[in-house]
Amino acid sequence: MTQVNLLPREVKQRQTVRRRTGMVAALGALVVGVVLVFWFLQGVRLHDIDEQLAAQNAVNADLQQQVTSLQQYADLKANLDQRKALLTSALANTVHWSQILNNVSDLEPNSMWLSSLTGTVSSPAATIPVPGAPVTPTPGGGLIGSIQFQGNALDTNTIATWLTELEGVKGWVNPWMGSATLGDVNGTPVWQFSSSVDLDPRAAHKGGNQ
Repeated sequence: MTQVNLLPREVKQRQTVRRRTGMVAALGALVVGVVLVFWFLQGVRLHDIDEQLAAQNAVNADLQQQVTSLQQYADLKANLDQRKALLTSALANTVHWSQILNNVSDLEPNSMWLSSLTGTVSSPAATIPVPGAPVTPTPGGGLIGSIQFQGNALDTNTIATWLTELEGVKGWVNPWMGSATLGDVNGTPVWQFSSSVDLDPRAAHKGGNQ
């Protein structure tokens, strides 16, 4: 059956406009609704982020408080390390001369006697040369000092024994005979000599390990 719309054209146009306006309004309402939902979800997410940030700030504040409370111990350790460094520096190359005198007393042969003993100590890196004396590598680093001896011996074998004994002491290296001349003491022929020995770090306080 064929339907015939007998409404005037103006009425038909108004109905078409109403329908289109309704569709636009519905679409606009839908868009607004979507925007509102998105805004609400973003607000919830932002709220969660704010709560997480506040919680993390609280944790950071607590950690900072703990660090501040422990700072005194870090300061104490730094002060202790500084004092230890000063003590180590003060004891560097410290030689126990009383022990050296004991060593000399033990080493000195019966057929000789010393008239003088001179000891010097310098920085660990310094090498103390003796004119004309050979310098050999030593364990533990460079030379830290030397000892010079002046003495008298009844024969040259005694002098040779003396040099050999010097090298047997820990930390004593490069024994050297500077001079030896035949002289006279109260009518007795004696060899008047000068000798020396270098000191390496093993001869220092605690073997150079403060």
